[in-house]
Order: sequence, then C-alpha cells, then structure tokens
Amino acid sequence: MRINHNIASLHSQRIVSAHQTDLSKTLEKLSSGLRINRASDDAAGLTISQKMRGQIRGLNQAERNILDGISLVQTAESGLGEIHTMLQRMRELSVQAATGTLAAEDKEAIQAEVDQLKQGIDSVAYETDFNGTHPLTSVYTEKEAANGQKAKVDVVFVIDTSGSMGGVIDNVKANLQHFANGLGDVDAQFGLVQYSDIGYEEPMKKWAFTSDVAMFESNLQDLRENHMYGGGDGPETGLEGIMDPSTGAMSFSFRDHAKKHFVLITDAPVHEKGDGSEHAGHYSYQADEVATTLNASDVQVSVVSSMIDSIQREQLSQLSNETGGMYLDIYSDFGTSLNELAESIKDDASSETEIVQPPITLQVGANEADVFHMDLTDARAVALNIEDLDVVEDAVAALVQIDQAIHMVSKERSKYGAYQNALEYILTNVTNASVNATAAESRISDADMALEMTEYTKRNILIQSGQAMLAQSNQLPQGILQLLK
Repeated sequence: MRINHNIASLHSQRIVSAHQTDLSKTLEKLSSGLRINRASDDAAGLTISQKMRGQIRGLNQAERNILDGISLVQTAESGLGEIHTMLQRMRELSVQAATGTLAAEDKEAIQAEVDQLKQGIDSVAYETDFNGTHPLTSVYTEKEAANGQKAKVDVVFVIDTSGSMGGVIDNVKANLQHFANGLGDVDAQFGLVQYSDIGYEEPMKKWAFTSDVAMFESNLQDLRENHMYGGGDGPETGLEGIMDPSTGAMSFSFRDHAKKHFVLITDAPVHEKGDGSEHAGHYSYQADEVATTLNASDVQVSVVSSMIDSIQREQLSQLSNETGGMYLDIYSDFGTSLNELAESIKDDASSETEIVQPPITLQVGANEADVFHMDLTDARAVALNIEDLDVVEDAVAALVQIDQAIHMVSKERSKYGAYQNALEYILTNVTNASVNATAAESRISDADMALEMTEYTKRNILIQSGQAMLAQSNQLPQGILQLLK
C-alpha cells in the first residue's frame, strides 16, 4: 500500500480529462453544425472541403452570370422585336407606295413616315442598353464610344539633335503653345524622342508623355541644353527613334482610342538597314518597313525636314505619304508649318473610325475554360441597308431592301433565341452541379447531429462515472489509517 502516489486516482483523472476534451469537441460540433471546425478535426478533409467550397461558390456566381446573360439576350431580342415591327410597317408603306393610284404628294407623305421609322430603328439600336452594353450597336464610331468625352490625340516629336538643329529646336519650343492651341478641343498629350549619330554616347533618349504644355517645353529645354551633339551628318538613328529595335514595337505606348502621330523633325537623312554606310550594321529598319508597321497600327508620321536631294527627300516623304501624314519644309515659316500640322491632326481626331465590339464573354462555370461567347448585333439602319431607302423613286426596289432587312433581323433574333436556349441548358447543368457539389461537401464538413448527440450523451455519462470513480480512488489511502489504530 502506498500513499505518495495514488495511481488509481491519477488514472481516473486522465480518463475524465480525456472525456471532457472529447465532450468539448462534441459540444462545438453540435453548436456549429460542422464536423470540421479546425484543421485538427480532419486535416485531409479540410483541404478537400475548402477546394469544394471554392467550386460551389464559383458555380453559384456562374448561375448569376448566366441569368445576367439571359437578361442581356432578352433585352437585345426585345429591341430587335421592335425593329421587326417597324420594318413590317415600312414594308406595308412600300407596298402602298408601289401602286400607281397615288399622287406624288401622297408618296412624299409615305416617304416622310418611312424616314421617321428609319430614325426609330436607329433610336432603338442606340438606346437598347443592358448595364452599359449596347447589344444592337456592335459596330460604333470612336466619337460614339467617347460618349461626350474629348477626342484623344497622342503626338510624339522625334527630333534630330545634331548641332545644326539648335535653332530648329528653339523654334519648336517657341511655337509649341500655338501648336497645342491649334489642336482645338482635344485631349492631347506630347511625348519626345531625341536621336542623333550612332557614334555619340547617347544616340537616343525618350521623355514620357505629358499633357502639360509647360512640362513639355521643359523637356525640350532639357533636350536643347543637355543632349545636343556636334554637327555633321553621321549615320543617324531616326527610324529607331520611331520603332524600338529591341522590341520591334513603336517607341511609345499610345492610349486606347487615341489618334497616334509621330512628328519627325530633321535636317539630315536617316540611315537605313543595308544602306552601304560603314555603320550599316547598327540599323534595324528600312523606311518602307517602318511605314508598313505604322500603317497597320493606324499611326501617322509627319516629317518636318529640309531635304533638297530628291533621293533623300523621297526617303522621308515615303514615311509621311504612306502613313497619311504631312511633309513640311523645316526652313519655311516654322510657326505656319506647325499650325498646318496641328490643323491636320485635329481633323484626323475629329474623323469617325468604326470599331467592332468584341463578342460578349460570359463566365458560365467555376473554372477558367467555362466561358460562353455571344456575338452582338449591328441593327442600325445603315447596317440593315435601309439608310437610303426611297419609296418615291423606286418602291419595288425598296420592297427588296426591306425584305432583306427583315430577313437579317429574323436571323439575329433566331441567334439570340439560340443563345437563350443554350444558356438555359447551361444554367440547369450548373445548378445541378452546384447542388451535387454542395451535397458532397456537406458529407465531409457537416456534423451528423444524431451521431453527435449520441456521442455527447456517452461522453457525459462517462464523465459522471469517471468523476464517481475518482472520488472512490481518492478514498483508498484512507484505509492505511486503519493500520495505525
């Protein structure tokens, strides 16, 4: 018999403590309804559960995306339905105008209603809107895209900094404010590239775009004071000032929907790849290569130069002619030349370029590849080929045009109907996938309440039993006192 260590009591304490820990976990599961409340409850199960929860939440969001897509389709189809109605009325009027019993003024009245219907078609096409998306104007102009904002113009001055150009650079700086004013009410920003002979330490340098004319004048002053080099006509990197040879891309990144212009100012020819000079290996481009690349990106190059030699002049004018820019004499009235250039750039900015909207892409599933593409529609009168419809001149020809327009609209409505059907099938599938994934995740993470209640009752009874036995074991050493009597 021992009194220093009551082994029975210690064992009872350990058992009761373990039951209390298990009871605490069971209570936690009963109160939360979850089988996994922390990683230690089921480490592998937690990983699987969280991955499945990500899928479930993605599927639930995909359901909402699909419903939004269906709403967009219904909006577009509804607009086309109105256009259909107007086209049918136009056809009815054309049939009426085709009869020979009408007087000229009667046909004029019919034409007036037809013109109003054409305007109505354009109105529906432009005003059909779903959260900022216009599904019936898939082709629009930059002016329409700007939605009342100013046209954007990005102008990069590419300037030769050989010693003979100092006065020209001063002229640019002196006339820059007039040039900016000549651009009119546009959102203009100006970039700067300096280039020179490849023999110099710094044959090329760039200053970033700025919309602040004073800042650009400061950049020009920096160029004038710190980056001018000796005279002469060494091989010069003018083409590389426009096209970066290290990337094969333009030397500047232009803004989206901005009119893009380079202004090359030089009093010497630029050297080309393989031009026979001793430095030919330093050059990456031919002038025609640069012109082709810029044309593909809708970039204009205007040249301000003094080439008298016909070959040299042809080399530089090739850049301006092939890109739609201007060729100006560097030694004419410089202010007038820059004003002419500003006027040309302003006119270009005011022109309307048609842009085709890309298809709408819907995320219809929880994963990257789960996408659905929808082509939008151009339902404007010009796209339906009824913009110039004239029932007075030739009502029969107008009938043919209207029938073709009705067919086009019918085809587009059928397309949207097919889109809606496809999206509804996808929605059903995504909903089923979400339900099944939720059921699977529930089996991993949710607590079985009946099982946990059974476990709770068992642990509670075992704790009470253990506490009773602990009391009994604590009484065992009392027997030793009997030996002392």
